[in-house]
Amino acid sequence: MNRILLVDDHAPSRHVIQSVLEYHEYHCQVVEHGMAALNWLDHNQVDLVITDNKMPVIGGLELLKRLREATKHHALPVIMLSGNLTESEKEKAYSHGVFAVLDKPCDFSELLPTIARVLKNG
Repeated sequence: MNRILLVDDHAPSRHVIQSVLEYHEYHCQVVEHGMAALNWLDHNQVDLVITDNKMPVIGGLELLKRLREATKHHALPVIMLSGNLTESEKEKAYSHGVFAVLDKPCDFSELLPTIARVLKNG
């Protein structure tokens, strides 16, 4: 079973996305912000990170940057979900190696095939 870390500070979004992912037989761990994700990843492994951008403590772009700087996680695939990224922020995300940037609210007909592509390539 593929393991996904979902990083989002908005509890209703986390719950819906987690429920859909688990329905599709992904194991889904959830945390509320980027620092919690980094702390969790210090002791655990996943196949994919799905992160929001605008969050307290550490947002998605900073999380992505720190993952790329970490030897242990530099190749970990990341999908960013956000409803408010500017074009320059999207370019920054891609320059830090994000696999995809998808808009919120989450369109599962787009997210699920993107996850499948990430995991197939991984």
